[in-house]
Amino acid sequence: MKQGIRQFAQISKSVLFTLAVHSILLAAVLAGFWWPFSEKTLDHGQVKPIQATTIPEQEVTNLQTKKIEEQHQPAQVPEEPGKAEEEERKRLEALEAKRREEERKRAEEERKRLEALEAKRKEEERKRAEEEERKRLEALEAKRKEEERKRAEEEERKRLEALEAKRKEEEEQRKLEKELQDQLARTRTRNEAENALAALVDRIAAAAENNWRRPWNSTPGRVALIRVRVARNGDVLSADVVKSSGDRAFDESGEIAIKKASPLPFPSESEYYEFIKEFNIKFAPDE
Repeated sequence: MKQGIRQFAQISKSVLFTLAVHSILLAAVLAGFWWPFSEKTLDHGQVKPIQATTIPEQEVTNLQTKKIEEQHQPAQVPEEPGKAEEEERKRLEALEAKRREEERKRAEEERKRLEALEAKRKEEERKRAEEEERKRLEALEAKRKEEERKRAEEEERKRLEALEAKRKEEEEQRKLEKELQDQLARTRTRNEAENALAALVDRIAAAAENNWRRPWNSTPGRVALIRVRVARNGDVLSADVVKSSGDRAFDESGEIAIKKASPLPFPSESEYYEFIKEFNIKFAPDE
């Protein structure tokens, strides 16, 4: 605004100076036009004789009409200095108003541009926030599914482990029961085999005594405990003294007598063999 006022003042000074110069020049021209008629004398020696000239009537009429029109035309009034200044001021104000309008329009366009940029930024920020929220929700959903999958796998693993443990427990129980049953059956078979062997002990002893020859220096009443090992058919595989009678010759004669009695009387049940394939026999031929 201050700059506009300064420009207006400078222009006003220039206009006033121009008007002053024009006024001086106009006065000089008028003085030079009227000066010859007032000061200069006519040179009669150079005056030419007057010659009569006939002017057509139509030209006279035209001159008279032109003179009348010039008389009726309003006199041109020279512009006043203040009016030029006022017009210059108005022109400057119009320029200033135009400049302000252009600045306002530029400011409005800049505002709209900034608003558009801000709206675009907010829209991009909104989309970015929506995308981030979508990704966050997808991550949460993926995490939930992963946790659910792991939980399901863990539950399935525990269920299978429980089933396996139960199966093993049942299998172990069945195994224990079977072992118990086998043990009971084995014990029962052992008892049966031992009872069957016990029923044949007297026959075995008699067979051995029938094949015994008393040593010449043996004292009567000797007793030896002999470990006998037999085959399934009763054949004697070995006979060894496990408790001596105190007489070596008597012990050896007992071993020989048992071997000569082979095959010994023996239970025919095959399931008994395992329990009675080795047994002790009291060798006391004098009792």
